[in-house]
Amino acid sequence: LDLQNYREQVGGLSFVKTLNAWQFKGETAWVQPQGGARTLKSSSQTSVLAGEKNLNLGTNQNLLMILQYAWSQEHDVASNGVDSLSHFFDSNWMIGGRWGYRDATTISFFYSKDLIEEAWLTDFRFEQTWRDNWTFGLNLTALGGPDRSPLGVFAQNGNISIDLKRSF
Repeated sequence: LDLQNYREQVGGLSFVKTLNAWQFKGETAWVQPQGGARTLKSSSQTSVLAGEKNLNLGTNQNLLMILQYAWSQEHDVASNGVDSLSHFFDSNWMIGGRWGYRDATTISFFYSKDLIEEAWLTDFRFEQTWRDNWTFGLNLTALGGPDRSPLGVFAQNGNISIDLKRSF
């Protein structure tokens, strides 16, 4: 390995806007390596836009919903797309949420889809708390897509886990 030090020029912009019960967020960043080495990656840009809404469903229930779109671009990079899971966000939609009941029961979920390679990732988590110190959890994760996609390579690695925690 040949260690190489170089500088980067970075710029970014972000915003948050609240409209009634909705919150809209956006962020973008640009990176441009400085220096003349041919092995350096060229410029890149990453952006995300999101909308979030928090709903009170009575005195004991709360629902948080999120919708997000992310995209990124690296210029002049030769890659097969499998070298990094970061390529999953080159063009990606995500929807998710969290439902809570009396601070004792929580269900969290999200679904994310890569629009370029048609790969997807989903996660579901259930938690129940008893007597403020015992928590039972169930988590399911699944992913898939074509073999040419970063997630498709790992499609057989779904996960189910059950846990029991005690705080003291």
